[in-house]
Amino acid sequence: MTKRGKRKLENFKQKIKQKMRKLENMMNTFPSSDSDSSSSSSSSELDTSGSRAPVGPPETTQTVVQAMVHRADDQPQDNQNDYLETLLGTNPSNENTEGPEIAADLALHWESYLSTGLDRDSRKKLMDQWKIPSNCKYLKAPALNQEVQALLSSVDLKKDNFQQNIQDIVGKGITAESFALTKLLSQRETIDATITQALVDSGKLLTDIFHTISTHRKYQLLKYFNECAKNRNQTKC
Repeated sequence: MTKRGKRKLENFKQKIKQKMRKLENMMNTFPSSDSDSSSSSSSSELDTSGSRAPVGPPETTQTVVQAMVHRADDQPQDNQNDYLETLLGTNPSNENTEGPEIAADLALHWESYLSTGLDRDSRKKLMDQWKIPSNCKYLKAPALNQEVQALLSSVDLKKDNFQQNIQDIVGKGITAESFALTKLLSQRETIDATITQALVDSGKLLTDIFHTISTHRKYQLLKYFNECAKNRNQTKC
């Protein structure tokens, strides 16, 4: 039995004991319906010296508590694990986080590009091939105007240019995907809807990456603006 399983079992036992203690307290507060038994029990609580003896939980309650604890101990390990799984739900670490396989050749090329990247000539060819759509110009990375560039240090200016280049690459990737998606949408009656949905989901994630980089670039510029420039509602500096 693993340490984690033992810990779950001990916690389960403690919860049983706590619930049974609450049950004992509730039973001790219930008045007896039989006046004779109440009198006799009151008399029995006095010892020979006339002092009141401590009152313990009813014998039946103690028996139930002991029986439930022993029952948890005596259960086979498999049954205990099944019972704990019923209470706690499935183990998150056992959930499968992998999706279905893609084409073997596609996976091979993707892993190569992910580990080593594209060579410069291949990247330039793709960047030149795909033009930003005329009706979606936000796919082009925003550029800093000359006034803002003059405020930045040489190091921060290089960082911003690097991030801008990444956005341009992502934008061209979205452009290529959008071209294929546009073709599919024109034939949606004959195309499997899951194919279209997969491309749309991919586009959502890529556009979110683009937006995240834009937000980061804006944040990096804040330190170069004084409080007057930050506050758009302030008319005079």
